[in-house]
Amino acid sequence: MATHTLDCRAAARSALVLAALLAGCSGAPGGGVAVVDLAAVAKAAGHDQVLDQEVARARQTLESQLGQVAAGLEKQLQAEQNRLGGAAAAAKEKNFQEMTAQARVQLAQTQTLAQQKAQEFQVSLVAQYRQALQPVTEKVARGRKARVVLVTDATLLWFEPEADLTADVIAELRARPLDFPPKPPAEAAPAAAPDADTGSDDGR
Repeated sequence: MATHTLDCRAAARSALVLAALLAGCSGAPGGGVAVVDLAAVAKAAGHDQVLDQEVARARQTLESQLGQVAAGLEKQLQAEQNRLGGAAAAAKEKNFQEMTAQARVQLAQTQTLAQQKAQEFQVSLVAQYRQALQPVTEKVARGRKARVVLVTDATLLWFEPEADLTADVIAELRARPLDFPPKPPAEAAPAAAPDADTGSDDGR
């Protein structure tokens, strides 16, 4: 009980400190903390659809790979069943059942791994988006004399509307659209091979 009370008091003090910092962020020189709603920024800039499309594309690729794994396992089972024939001995039938169970376990593990990879990709993509927005957010924040910018989420207890840079960040993105996700650099053309020495200059 004592530990719980101390945790509550610590959380309350942290909330009060954050509220005090946010209260001082009015855009005037000497301001402190500002906030940005990344979800609203992404939606206004159309980046939410881009993020969804990239995640959907990654999931489609993983599902295609999963389908190939399932087809491969099915092919192996079918080949084993054909090898055993219709009148397989009891021992061979047991081996086939064990092989089928192993194939199901392998397929389930592959499905779990595909889901994990999809989640990891989504987290990585959001992190890339935050990083891509950093220069834009920094420019707006410096213009508003803010020293720290927080993302609005469940950890924020309260902030004054003047501390919100979301509208300014959206306006900056509309004036200078952000290319996201960045296109991969074009592959450099291979260097031309040097002319072969034919020995025509030997007589010079």
